[in-house]
Amino acid sequence: MTATPAVLQRKLGAEFARRRWQYDAEVVGDLIEHIERTGAIDPPALARRVPRLFREHNDATVEDLTDAIAAAIGDRTPVADTSGATLVINDHSHNLTLSGNASITGGNVNVGGMQIVVGFDAPKEEILAGVAALVRAAASGDWNADAARELAELVDARDDIDYGDVHDITVEVLEEDPPKQGRAKEMLADIATSGIAGALTTGITVGIGEILGQLPT
Repeated sequence: MTATPAVLQRKLGAEFARRRWQYDAEVVGDLIEHIERTGAIDPPALARRVPRLFREHNDATVEDLTDAIAAAIGDRTPVADTSGATLVINDHSHNLTLSGNASITGGNVNVGGMQIVVGFDAPKEEILAGVAALVRAAASGDWNADAARELAELVDARDDIDYGDVHDITVEVLEEDPPKQGRAKEMLADIATSGIAGALTTGITVGIGEILGQLPT
């Protein structure tokens, strides 16, 4: 499965956090840059690049790092970040990685910059456009938990949006550009791992479950 640098970085960060290692943006950034230069993911080689100070601080051996890197991104094939969108929620910007023919439409969209801007007072259609962008990115392999968390709070604060609206948008997005069943199952796992409750994740989860059997294998 392919993954852009942004996705690789996020997955490494999540795996380090799972192992209770202190995240170091410089260390992870160096690993991502090395992957971009070489075009390959070699967990043992990447683990050897991690500074000794990081290893000592987190009580991690090179073997531990090799296992962590392999678990996070070992099954991924790096690709260039050729398409993306920015979802701005209450003035906080979140980059979303899109792949293949995925695109974002609707809402307050800056076509040139691929941007959707939403806030509490935004029209319902614009917030649902943000939901659609989040789902499209997730279907492309980039579940942005930070964006989802903020968007979930925004959705739950609205009286005119419920999980049924989110469900309908999810099904529509996945029918337009269907991911493989394996990716859809990863989406469900990503959502569960993020621990985000509310109408947003309920609607997305129910929508994926409803359409899962219709997706290509």
